[in-house]
Amino acid sequence: MISSFAAAQLQYTHTPNGEIVYGNYDTFLNDEYGGLNFFFEGSENAYEKGVYFMKGSENGIPALIRLQKENKIRVKNNLFVESVKIDADELDYYTTKTDSFFVTSKISLKDKPIYEPTILQYLGDSEKADYAMYYKLKNGYAVKKKILHLKKSEGEYWEELDLNVEDPKKIEVLFGFYDKINRLNSEQELTIEEFLNTLKIEEYYRHYKEDTRIFYDKLWREVKKPELALFSGKVTKIVDSIFSVTIHDDQGQKMYELNYSSLHPLKRHDTLTVYETGAIKMKRTYNHGDLIRSKRYRDEELFLAFDYFKFEREEGKSDVMRRKGSLIGDERINTYASISSTVEHNGQSIRYEFDKKNMEIAQKLTDTETTYLYSNYTEPINLDNLSTRLRAFFESSSGYNNSVVSTDLEGTMLLQINTDFKGRVISYEILDSNNEALQKLIKPFCESALKSDGRFPMRFKNIRFEDKNAQCTFLLPISFEHRQFYKTFSRPNYNNWNWHWQWQQQMMWQQQQFINNSLPKF
Repeated sequence: MISSFAAAQLQYTHTPNGEIVYGNYDTFLNDEYGGLNFFFEGSENAYEKGVYFMKGSENGIPALIRLQKENKIRVKNNLFVESVKIDADELDYYTTKTDSFFVTSKISLKDKPIYEPTILQYLGDSEKADYAMYYKLKNGYAVKKKILHLKKSEGEYWEELDLNVEDPKKIEVLFGFYDKINRLNSEQELTIEEFLNTLKIEEYYRHYKEDTRIFYDKLWREVKKPELALFSGKVTKIVDSIFSVTIHDDQGQKMYELNYSSLHPLKRHDTLTVYETGAIKMKRTYNHGDLIRSKRYRDEELFLAFDYFKFEREEGKSDVMRRKGSLIGDERINTYASISSTVEHNGQSIRYEFDKKNMEIAQKLTDTETTYLYSNYTEPINLDNLSTRLRAFFESSSGYNNSVVSTDLEGTMLLQINTDFKGRVISYEILDSNNEALQKLIKPFCESALKSDGRFPMRFKNIRFEDKNAQCTFLLPISFEHRQFYKTFSRPNYNNWNWHWQWQQQMMWQQQQFINNSLPKF
């Protein structure tokens, strides 16, 4: 398991986008480390790994599933076989990793009622109602979405919810916390995304009011089953629309304290504090999702400090983040002239070079060679070639196609890659992985593409130095997961929406059990 608390001590180095890592690597910050997020199904493929239940059957069938129309799914047991059509009147429900879909024939849309079996995505509930999403699909892609609600005190029909009624109180009555969070007025339209954020707010507010826990799996997705969890969080404070959360590992050790200003999508705000064995390791500061400052501590003393700002690389290309150094080791970067600073860490000597406080070069110095820690923030390492090679590998792998449905291959892998002065791979090392089956499957690819004597060694073209004897090293985190095409926010991996009420009745007991027992691991 790679985390801030459970891994061998890593050497001081950088990630592909130049983020400094010393000590242990932290998967909670994966989205900020510029690694590779790899989806097995690919960006054009709408299939999802899940389990479907035929009508009247108690046994689920694992498969790759695609919601093709409102009343039809297609399934197959690997990516490269002919799919089988299943109509909604044959289907009871199906689940993916983070979403649940069920069949109902009692739907009342504003333009017309629907009496034929239709597939809805279950979203969640408030004190007054349950909520689902209706998709109008064409060729497997959503062309229209509608929020439906089922009032708990009334009938059996799922009714379309008008998000922009003249009187917002008609919606507020369905929520316990809605009017305390949303600042609606007659001129402001409520979008589906804003409504989903409100629904998530309702969930977090219940966690706070009932003192229950949020569970996270190994990829930091929220899950409802404690047995799927490696970490748990508690909402400790709510001020206006800011939710404060503390996250612990499965041994009860505090890992993070942070705040969210949005829950869908999640946006970190103000201070995130990272702990390691009870001591502060890092503090990062955000402004509604944007990282603006990072401070790293050693023996609880401030060791590194950076300010972050957006840098426009080229016209038409996306912004990238740059760092202004304010503190490197014991030396404060006070001047706007070029400056160099050397840090001693774990027996290594690291030299940084700045131009107007912008970090330009980081070098690991020894008596015999210079190794560059990749720190070219204006042009991060391009991982497109690696992603393409990985996709070709999985598509041609019989081991993957034979196990994609039956084996859990999701997880993270941390590589350390060393290149020559032109970016040609010299060697690699798997520093950690949280899935042995995944690591075993991908090892032949690493041997072929990430070793100088492999069959098809790679080159990272962004890396180029004048000194032909120079080398480069960087950490590359890769997360492997199945695509959740209709993912809104992480939903329970339960049978169907009816199970939700049974789960609610047992929740308090489960929470008490969690307090007394460590969470089981995968």
